[in-house]
Amino acid sequence: MRSLTLKIVSGLLATAAAVPSIALAQTTDDGNALTEIVVTARKMSESLQAVPESVSVISSAMIENAGITGVEDFSRFTPNVNINNGNSPTYSVLTARGITTPQGAEPPMALVVDGVQLSDLTFLNVDLINLERIEVLRGPQGSLYGRNAIAGAINITTAKPTNDLTGRVKLGYAKGDERLAQASIAGPVTEDSLYFSLSGSVRKSDGTYANDPANRLTAFPNPALNGYFPPVGTRRDANDLDSKSVRGALIQDNGGPLKIELRASYTDSRFGASANELVLGPADLNDERSHLATNLDLNQYRKLYEGSLKIDYDFDGIVLSSVSYRNRARQDLVGDGDFSTLPLLFQRTGMDIDAFSQELKLSSDQNDGFSWLVGGYFQDRKSLRSIFVPFESLPLPPLQDSLDHNRSKAFAFFGQTTADLGTAFQLTLGLRYDHDKRSSNDTGATAPAGNAISKSFNALQPKVSLKYDWDENFQSYVTVARGFRSGGFNAAASSQREYGQETNWSYELGFKGTFLERRLFLTGALYTIDLKNEQIYFITTNPPTQNLTNIARTTKTGLELEMTARPIPRLDVTLGIGTADGVIKSFAGQPAAD
Repeated sequence: MRSLTLKIVSGLLATAAAVPSIALAQTTDDGNALTEIVVTARKMSESLQAVPESVSVISSAMIENAGITGVEDFSRFTPNVNINNGNSPTYSVLTARGITTPQGAEPPMALVVDGVQLSDLTFLNVDLINLERIEVLRGPQGSLYGRNAIAGAINITTAKPTNDLTGRVKLGYAKGDERLAQASIAGPVTEDSLYFSLSGSVRKSDGTYANDPANRLTAFPNPALNGYFPPVGTRRDANDLDSKSVRGALIQDNGGPLKIELRASYTDSRFGASANELVLGPADLNDERSHLATNLDLNQYRKLYEGSLKIDYDFDGIVLSSVSYRNRARQDLVGDGDFSTLPLLFQRTGMDIDAFSQELKLSSDQNDGFSWLVGGYFQDRKSLRSIFVPFESLPLPPLQDSLDHNRSKAFAFFGQTTADLGTAFQLTLGLRYDHDKRSSNDTGATAPAGNAISKSFNALQPKVSLKYDWDENFQSYVTVARGFRSGGFNAAASSQREYGQETNWSYELGFKGTFLERRLFLTGALYTIDLKNEQIYFITTNPPTQNLTNIARTTKTGLELEMTARPIPRLDVTLGIGTADGVIKSFAGQPAAD
């Protein structure tokens, strides 16, 4: 079986003189040439031109001028990376180079905000405010970020406060009577020493369609069935939205060896969740409008809590970094369970997450053509997946009552070094070991007895990259790296209780160059990925469960090309193209997990 995806992104951006930095680059004094961008996606400061990786960078000016406010927005400007929120922000699908996020599983990319690695995609899927830049690395980044970096990493950096007191207000209006209000303020508490930032966002929308039986275009093919579905509906907005969030930071940096960043955020949201729709005939199937008609509305509720402490101390060229991160998520979906106007089934599903992580890292300065870093990582993550499906009016036991308690205790050790070999070659070596012990125990009323299960998943993730600088403006590289995504457990009632860990070997050949007196920047990569036990999602109706399984062998091949050009001062043209061609080599339906 084969699948092919093609993604093209482009942009045309003109700026006024007051906004000198645009798209992927910043201007020089004369405004005619592109200058280097410094990125930190490899956990050190490096020139984008010098990084032997497939990296896309979205600057603060492009974020502002393109109206980027969320993860779906910036993925549109990144070849071979796509983020789709589906029917609500509580469920997102991130796909990179054809490797996707199965429902209920973890994303294929590491997610990092201000140096803090997030424990779940839901914590990234919030309104983004005061962004300095977004860096997207494609290809396995396991040697630095570990499990779930099987297809890359997303590194988001927010603007740091300075001695200048600054503030801004942003208002927006969109289809569906959507209103957006954002405000932020930042500045010094004590000049040259202690700084603060505070931001908030409120987003409301009436939605774009309603839960209304008038949406139904056709009747059932069998007329005898039509009388069983009463023409009732709540006629309320089906995909409305009410979301509020606040984010704050205190940063201590007096120019000395010690730097401390304390950050916290809170999000409270309610979403009208679009339910599955019954397709009654070809007219329904081929019509792009909603046909939603249920006797109960479907709503989702989400509360997110985050706090992090980042400490750096510079021991005269060797930096010790500590990152502590604590988060909680409370997510519930409540409403109609049979997706029709019949008073038949009700549903309430939930996902609660409590996680703590700690990272310690030592890194060197980048002197004399040699740099290194080593570190360790620990995460304790608890989650509760609940599914309750009772009958609305019939005095019968619930169709499903599941309370699946999951826990993951993971630790890792990692290191990476980069060394110049002569004047033109540069070698990067990386290695990481991940160990993840997982357990599951469903205590729900309909769960089978004795279903508790636990297992450990682990993998070594080496990486080798060789770069050749043809001159100061052009380089090519070749990279071989291994990626890893941990296995886990389906619901106790599932026909397949366990799914296996996913690993891959990725091979990449790329180049980067600046031309025409630094008015043109080009980057490109060819890649092929061999995957073992790729994780995919499937549904069973008897019993009704959502599950993951593995495809024994798959391959992904493709290319990426990106261009930034400045034909005239203060005008940048950007273009990106990415392809991903997937082939299933071996699939047994439900292979044994290993």
